[in-house]
Amino acid sequence: MNVMAREIQTYQDIYELEGRFGAGMRKRRRYAHHRVCLILALIGFACELVLPGYSWSQPPDQTEVPVTNPSWGVTGNLNTPRYGHTATLLANGKVLIAGGLDRAVAPFSVTESVELYDSATGTWSSTGYLNTGRIGHTATLLPNGKVLVAGGRDRIAPPFFGLAGSAELYDPVTETWSGTGNLNTSRSGHTATLLASGQVLVAGGVTADYIQLDSAELYDPATGVWSLTGNLTAARPLHLATLLPSGKVLVAGGYTYAEPYFLSSTEIYDPVSGSWTSAENLKRIWPSTATLLPTGEVLVAEWDGAVLYDPAAGVWNVTGTLNTSREAYTATLLANGQVLVAGGYNYNDDNPYVSAELYDPTSRTWSRSVSLNAGRYNHTATLLPDGKVLVAGGLDAYGTTLHSAELFDLGLTQTAGVNLNN
Repeated sequence: MNVMAREIQTYQDIYELEGRFGAGMRKRRRYAHHRVCLILALIGFACELVLPGYSWSQPPDQTEVPVTNPSWGVTGNLNTPRYGHTATLLANGKVLIAGGLDRAVAPFSVTESVELYDSATGTWSSTGYLNTGRIGHTATLLPNGKVLVAGGRDRIAPPFFGLAGSAELYDPVTETWSGTGNLNTSRSGHTATLLASGQVLVAGGVTADYIQLDSAELYDPATGVWSLTGNLTAARPLHLATLLPSGKVLVAGGYTYAEPYFLSSTEIYDPVSGSWTSAENLKRIWPSTATLLPTGEVLVAEWDGAVLYDPAAGVWNVTGTLNTSREAYTATLLANGQVLVAGGYNYNDDNPYVSAELYDPTSRTWSRSVSLNAGRYNHTATLLPDGKVLVAGGLDAYGTTLHSAELFDLGLTQTAGVNLNN
């Protein structure tokens, strides 16, 4: 049996190939050689100085010192249990949850259902149905407030593994879906990135027969037309894509059928020329999440470590190790510039985590945070306008689809401190 046949012989392998997690990936990880990364320990010394001649009759300068008291709280249930769905923050502050799988209905049930989370009331409500149920798709908020959903698989029940070559738009005003042309190449496991021009770059992925794609295309919201753009330097599904401050797009990692099964290569897309150029290889393999930091750097986290991409220098630098090795987790940029990593599981025992941790871009270190109420993986995480993070759906330890949701609150407050510089 060849590698491709092994990858698609079970449902779990199928989903993990396209959802970035799973039995297939766990098997491959056992053959991967994980490098030992350097842990940079930064020690800070706080000193309280009493200055000679300082007059306490003089009003001291005040500085606001941020204080956090993080917590997790439950916030209603999804109407449909699901995982492998997308979550998109709308302009009105609500969160749109679309598609995915509902194991409560059937093991291979791709759902067309869509729902909204209202952070003002903490409630969930149904909002119509996708024209085509799908998993492994992308969802992108457009400048006009609509949401573009593209590609993915519309059926995964053996022996049929169909691709949805269609795309559709969600209108939050009318709460309806409408078709908007077809991709030039049907695909799933791709990425979709909103460019500064308002166009959407769709890149890579796999075909219905699991052929890896190096093609890319652009969606123009003004015309509703899809057009081809330059090809990637390497065919790749399950990669990461990040819009850089320069307007270019960084693509990193991905999966291949040949050993070591994970791509370390990266490349840059230039929307002006419509071309791709190779960039420095990752220092770690199989990245799980990519987060653009306020500094302009990109934090890419793997199962037990992380690296930073410096777009100015075009290089990757190792930046500490997670406290808990995990995959199938989420990473979310918080209002204070830190990055929240939540949930996931250990590929050795499939045990989902309730733990969470924070990355501090100033000290470039990871610290443990408060735990979720329920362990989960293959969930979504969305930063809300009030700074809280909505975590929804996913799978539990038994592979049961979750309908629960919870909110992470950093508990950020300001307290006055005294600056003794006179």
